[in-house]
Amino acid sequence: MISPFLSFRADTLDPAKLKQILSRYLAYERLRLFRSRLLPRFAVLLLVCWALTAGLHLLPVSTLRAALTLVGATTVWVLAAEFCARRELVRELRDACRS
Repeated sequence: MISPFLSFRADTLDPAKLKQILSRYLAYERLRLFRSRLLPRFAVLLLVCWALTAGLHLLPVSTLRAALTLVGATTVWVLAAEFCARRELVRELRDACRS
Protein backbone atom coordinates (compact mmCIF):
# COMPACT_ATOMS: atom_id res chain seq x y z
CA MET A 1 0.00 0.00 0.00
CA ILE A 2 1.39 3.37 -0.97
CA SER A 3 0.78 6.06 1.59
CA PRO A 4 1.34 9.69 0.67
CA PHE A 5 3.45 11.79 2.97
CA LEU A 6 2.63 15.32 3.95
CA SER A 7 5.61 17.53 4.54
CA PHE A 8 5.84 20.89 6.18
CA ARG A 9 8.53 23.15 7.52
CA ALA A 10 8.61 23.04 11.29
CA ASP A 11 10.24 26.45 11.58
CA THR A 12 7.30 28.13 9.83
CA LEU A 13 4.69 26.63 12.17
CA ASP A 14 3.43 28.10 15.36
CA PRO A 15 5.09 26.22 18.27
CA ALA A 16 1.70 25.38 19.76
CA LYS A 17 0.58 23.86 16.45
CA LEU A 18 3.83 21.90 16.14
CA LYS A 19 3.37 20.61 19.68
CA GLN A 20 -0.15 19.48 18.79
CA ILE A 21 1.09 17.64 15.69
CA LEU A 22 3.88 15.92 17.59
CA SER A 23 1.58 14.86 20.41
CA ARG A 24 -0.87 13.36 17.88
CA TYR A 25 2.02 11.55 16.20
CA LEU A 26 3.27 10.12 19.47
CA ALA A 27 -0.23 8.98 20.46
CA TYR A 28 -0.61 7.21 17.13
CA GLU A 29 2.82 5.57 17.36
CA ARG A 30 2.17 4.45 20.93
CA LEU A 31 -1.07 2.74 19.89
CA ARG A 32 0.55 1.20 16.83
CA LEU A 33 3.35 -0.26 18.94
CA PHE A 34 0.86 -1.49 21.54
CA ARG A 35 -1.15 -3.27 18.83
CA SER A 36 1.93 -4.82 17.27
CA ARG A 37 2.92 -6.31 20.62
CA LEU A 38 -0.57 -7.26 21.74
CA LEU A 39 -1.82 -9.30 18.78
CA PRO A 40 0.94 -11.97 18.80
CA ARG A 41 0.50 -12.39 22.54
CA PHE A 42 -3.23 -12.80 22.10
CA ALA A 43 -2.60 -15.42 19.43
CA VAL A 44 -0.44 -17.39 21.86
CA LEU A 45 -3.04 -17.03 24.61
CA LEU A 46 -5.78 -18.35 22.35
CA LEU A 47 -3.58 -21.20 21.17
CA VAL A 48 -2.85 -22.22 24.77
CA CYS A 49 -6.53 -21.98 25.73
CA TRP A 50 -7.50 -24.04 22.71
CA ALA A 51 -4.84 -26.68 23.48
CA LEU A 52 -5.91 -26.93 27.11
CA THR A 53 -9.59 -27.03 26.19
CA ALA A 54 -9.80 -29.13 23.03
CA GLY A 55 -6.53 -31.02 23.10
CA LEU A 56 -5.98 -31.95 26.73
CA HIS A 57 -9.51 -31.38 28.10
CA LEU A 58 -8.13 -29.63 31.20
CA LEU A 59 -10.33 -26.53 30.90
CA PRO A 60 -14.04 -26.21 30.20
CA VAL A 61 -15.21 -24.91 26.83
CA SER A 62 -16.54 -21.77 28.53
CA THR A 63 -12.93 -20.76 29.22
CA LEU A 64 -12.16 -20.78 25.52
CA ARG A 65 -15.34 -18.81 24.80
CA ALA A 66 -14.45 -16.24 27.46
CA ALA A 67 -10.91 -15.90 26.10
CA LEU A 68 -12.23 -15.47 22.55
CA THR A 69 -14.69 -12.82 23.72
CA LEU A 70 -12.10 -10.87 25.70
CA VAL A 71 -9.46 -11.09 22.99
CA GLY A 72 -11.95 -10.11 20.30
CA ALA A 73 -13.33 -7.13 22.23
CA THR A 74 -9.88 -5.88 23.20
CA THR A 75 -8.57 -6.26 19.66
CA VAL A 76 -11.50 -4.32 18.21
CA TRP A 77 -11.01 -1.59 20.81
CA VAL A 78 -7.28 -1.28 20.09
CA LEU A 79 -7.80 -1.22 16.32
CA ALA A 80 -10.51 1.42 16.66
CA ALA A 81 -8.32 3.56 18.92
CA GLU A 82 -5.41 3.27 16.48
CA PHE A 83 -7.66 4.22 13.56
CA CYS A 84 -8.98 7.27 15.43
CA ALA A 85 -5.46 8.35 16.40
CA ARG A 86 -4.31 8.04 12.80
CA ARG A 87 -7.31 10.01 11.56
CA GLU A 88 -6.57 12.80 14.07
CA LEU A 89 -2.90 12.87 13.04
CA VAL A 90 -3.79 13.13 9.36
CA ARG A 91 -6.25 15.92 10.12
CA GLU A 92 -3.60 17.86 12.05
CA LEU A 93 -1.06 17.38 9.28
CA ARG A 94 -3.49 18.52 6.59
CA ASP A 95 -4.34 21.60 8.64
CA ALA A 96 -0.63 22.35 9.03
CA CYS A 97 0.02 21.98 5.31
CA ARG A 98 -2.80 24.37 4.43
CA SER A 99 -1.39 27.10 6.62
